[in-house]
Amino acid sequence: MMKQNEHFCGFMTIIVHLWIYLDIKQVLSYDVRPQREKYTPNYGIYHNLSSINSVMQNLIKEHSNIIQDLSELYLSRGGNSQHVVHIGANPYSNNSETVKILLSFGEHAREFLPIESLFYFLNMILQSKNEQDIDLKDFDVYVIVIANPDGRLHVEQTKNFCWRGTANGVDINRNFEWEFGGKGSSADKTDEEYRGPFAFSEPETRVYRQLTKDVKFDAFLSLHSGIKQIYVPYADTKSKATNREPENIAEMMKLAEILSTCTSYRYQYGKAADLNDYTADGTVFDYMAGVKHIPFTYAIELWGPERHTTPSCFDLFNPANEQLKTVVEKIYPLYVNFFHYLLSWKKSKQRGDNLINQPRFEKKEKNRNLQRMSVLFNEPYPPLYTMSKEDARSPRRTPEQSDSLLLEPVVLFSALLILMMILFSVKERVSIFRLLPHQRRIINLRNLGASLPFLK
Repeated sequence: MMKQNEHFCGFMTIIVHLWIYLDIKQVLSYDVRPQREKYTPNYGIYHNLSSINSVMQNLIKEHSNIIQDLSELYLSRGGNSQHVVHIGANPYSNNSETVKILLSFGEHAREFLPIESLFYFLNMILQSKNEQDIDLKDFDVYVIVIANPDGRLHVEQTKNFCWRGTANGVDINRNFEWEFGGKGSSADKTDEEYRGPFAFSEPETRVYRQLTKDVKFDAFLSLHSGIKQIYVPYADTKSKATNREPENIAEMMKLAEILSTCTSYRYQYGKAADLNDYTADGTVFDYMAGVKHIPFTYAIELWGPERHTTPSCFDLFNPANEQLKTVVEKIYPLYVNFFHYLLSWKKSKQRGDNLINQPRFEKKEKNRNLQRMSVLFNEPYPPLYTMSKEDARSPRRTPEQSDSLLLEPVVLFSALLILMMILFSVKERVSIFRLLPHQRRIINLRNLGASLPFLK
């Protein structure tokens, strides 16, 4: 009986390896080709590249006294504008007292939502629709509205809503001079994490280098979608291995904690290398923290579906058309709290206060501070997000309950089930991996392959 069970186990192991191998090959193709979408953008609701251009031209014309247009200086490889603007009470002068913030949107072509949240944010602060909104006299805000216009145009023209990179396939968020070329990126031009031939090879990334050369920023935000998480640097492979941290990690974590619960959404937050099971080398927010030493640097994933079980892409990164307005309204307090905290930090810094060592960051006073920061809510500050504790204890089993007579049918059934999965996957061209709940934006084939020697 034991030999028979060994044969069953060996057979099942072979089947599992075969299934994973076939499924990995399937997943690889999903990264570069369009999928059958659950829904697609209605361009009467979402903005396409043409309407993004129109919106920005109108905003600049209507608010020329507070918006300086820098767009002619920054074009994509295809000659499309990245719509770079400087917003402030007096954007044509240099005021060292103001909080200087750089916001980056549209880095990944398939992520429409961040730009929509930007337009809502701009409309609110420019129209002064809320008395507790941002007073521009305290800020100089630089905005890269659409960092990757060529990629967006490619998505619109091909209807491939899985496309992430530029028109020539470079992920600009792997093209920066911070651990460039590490294994948390790819040299393969068909990989969606293709980093390009060298750091800053893409015209789309050079705007970041030039702006940070010209302006000493207090904060940088890289806005994305696909999940609800707030990333603090670093995300790169070396930092994960050595536990390297940016200079202002304590203060950054405090602000991340505030942002994680200041909306009706709940965001996970922490160092990117800790939150993710993969690394990312050559990212813009690591570059801003590690090279430019900007005190507050984050990558924020603004939104993601509660559950995603299909190979479709647009619904993984963007809400349905009818839900868009509600989602951007919910996200808005995150921007307001971010700005208000930075203003408080800047004033304290100018007074010479040491925010990290202040007693107000003890638990009781910290909670009062968090409540003050939730400026858009009248109800008490909601509790911090915590993962629920589950009882991991399993019932005790006697040796009789684990008898080999029970093992044999279980093994046989498992083998048959996996065979059925393989047949379904091949017939329907649907990856079983893609049907699992998404915990991250992509499957890292390099990491997976490294654990399976027969794939090398």
